[in-house]
Amino acid sequence: MASYMTCLFQLNTHCWECNNTIRAALCRVYGVSSVTVDSMSDTVKVVGKVDPHRLLTLMLPYDTHVRLLWAKPTSYADDYYHCHTRQPLVPIVPHAGGCYQQHSRCTHDYHHSGCNIM
Repeated sequence: MASYMTCLFQLNTHCWECNNTIRAALCRVYGVSSVTVDSMSDTVKVVGKVDPHRLLTLMLPYDTHVRLLWAKPTSYADDYYHCHTRQPLVPIVPHAGGCYQQHSRCTHDYHHSGCNIM
C-alpha cells in the first residue's frame, strides 16, 4: 500500500453533478481519507494512503485531460477520516458531452462534511 499522500489534480469540474460523481467515486477508493473538489480552480485534492498515479488512471473516464499537479507525503496526524465509505469503485460512463444524462442524487450522506464541493 502507498504511503499517506496529499495529491492535487487538475480536471474539468464544470458542473455540480459531475463534481458530486467524482467526489463520491474517489471516496469509495480504499485508502482515500478526504476529497475536496474546487470548481473555481478546476482542482481536486485527495488525501489518504493512496498511489497518485493509480488515482490519475481512475479519473480518466471522467476527464481525459486530467493531470497530477503535485503530490506530497503527509503524516497521519495531519489528517482524519472524512470518507467513511469503503466501497469498490463503480464505473460510471459519461455521455458524449462529458456530463451524465441522468443526474442521480449523491449516494453519500448529505450531512457528511468531509468530502465537500467548494
